[in-house]
Amino acid sequence: MTINRVLTSGVDSEYVLTDLAAHLRAKGWDVTELDFGQFKGDPRPVLDQLKHEQVAYITSAHTNLTTLVASVIAPKFVELYPNYLSPLEILRYVQPKVSLYIPHDLLTPFGDTNLNEYRFLDLFDYILSPFPDPALQATLGNTVEVIQAGWIKHAQHSAERVQAMQNSATKPRVTLFISMLEHLRWRYGNEGVFDYFAPLLNENVTVKLPAWRDVEQIEAIFKARSTAQVYPAS
Repeated sequence: MTINRVLTSGVDSEYVLTDLAAHLRAKGWDVTELDFGQFKGDPRPVLDQLKHEQVAYITSAHTNLTTLVASVIAPKFVELYPNYLSPLEILRYVQPKVSLYIPHDLLTPFGDTNLNEYRFLDLFDYILSPFPDPALQATLGNTVEVIQAGWIKHAQHSAERVQAMQNSATKPRVTLFISMLEHLRWRYGNEGVFDYFAPLLNENVTVKLPAWRDVEQIEAIFKARSTAQVYPAS
């Protein structure tokens, strides 16, 4: 099989393929990225150019989270990303020669239960699993190859940095990584997101929100109403 184009897709914090795309380009591959957090137009003209090519498709997005499904379980998502296309739709539209799924979610790498996403994974040729998962391979059968690949954005601390952290005389900080932003914002609004986490916040806590459209509004609330340090979502 000869592949001459690579297509990637995802959205904002759920798009973890930027470095991989850059690596592939450095190796000479023609890569088209659809990060729907950055791409705001109609993606179909872009996909039309790939329909008759020998395409490899790589995604880190929720497989079956279409805007129709999102309108029921996460309406704010449709408002923020009206032109979004799920992997399910892109697979059908482009019909790639080979497809790969790379998880983005540390808690549920193979999909949220409310999406019943697990049963859609056999649409891919390869699953790059962050850990050994014989049960997943057995469930998907022999049409899909599950490859243990580790976490795509894992960074190994140097021995010098680890030692410096251990020797530090300063009080260790607690870093709060918030991933349930969309669920809380939809139900409680921007102020409600802060209220939900307020009991955990003090001067020894650092907050990192996900890179999501309009997240700056919530960051401003955390800064104004708490003594926690707020890292930019970007």
